Amino acid sequence: MDDVKFFQNWNIEFAARLPLTPSGSPNRSVSRFVAQDRDGRKYIAEGFELRKKSRQIAQNRMLEHLQHRGLAGVFPYLRTSDQAPGVTAEGCFWQLRLWQEADTAAALHRREPEKFAGLCAAFLLKLREISLQTTLPPPPNEKFSFGQYLLKLSGFAARKMAFLQPELQEICAGLDRFLNRETSLPAMFAHGDFHPGNILIRNGGIAAVIDWEFTGWKHPGYDLALLLGCLGRDEVSWLTGAAGAALQDQLYRAGYMPDEAWEQLTELMAAIRLGWLGEWIDLGEKELALQELNFIRFLLD
Repeated sequence: MDDVKFFQNWNIEFAARLPLTPSGSPNRSVSRFVAQDRDGRKYIAEGFELRKKSRQIAQNRMLEHLQHRGLAGVFPYLRTSDQAPGVTAEGCFWQLRLWQEADTAAALHRREPEKFAGLCAAFLLKLREISLQTTLPPPPNEKFSFGQYLLKLSGFAARKMAFLQPELQEICAGLDRFLNRETSLPAMFAHGDFHPGNILIRNGGIAAVIDWEFTGWKHPGYDLALLLGCLGRDEVSWLTGAAGAALQDQLYRAGYMPDEAWEQLTELMAAIRLGWLGEWIDLGEKELALQELNFIRFLLD
């Protein structure tokens, strides 16, 4: 790809590609790289499969809306000089976003867990406020169904790791009550992948929240359950200690979600971990799959 011509789509004077690795999952795009313009500003260019173009455009409309409504830490992809959401080149749909500086060794959730909890609570409450007070653009994804996913996961596991079937059936039984009530509560707008790796920290605050690929309407409390599950998987004291309690207390006092959703929170955490289980099965990581099963059982117990 001719980098100079590529960046001209945004009226940017390309200077060089940089040997930097963007935060977030590399699996979201086909290709990505970091570049710098002649004024020293840095950008992340990401190329997506053409079949994802409409979803990427819908996602960016959502991010533009959230930024316009004052959600700090949201940085949509830049529109081109003719206001297009991206460009097609080399068989991909390319989008460009600003590079966000972050502390390389922040680990705020380990170093100052209660401070991290407060930052996350404030972000989730603002996201909730915007979703309730404004008409959001159509989300890029349909509401996620755990019941449908579990059916797919069972078939997938039977083909790739059949020895997990007894444990998976036990988990299904443990989640039966949750799955039967899954659609009983109104959906809640969510980031969809709200974990520490997607929360960039700078100078003790949230610099950016990235990787909005799974954003949309989900089970109430989805972001909170996903965050707690990821933190608890890394350090169980996040589920049993002061930081996790402070995060939940701040959200509860603010009326973050209905009481029934709070009652389902632990089961929701367990259901969300099934996504990680599916990933370990897909990658053939037997030990990680077994560890994930043990963590899910711990949550359900």
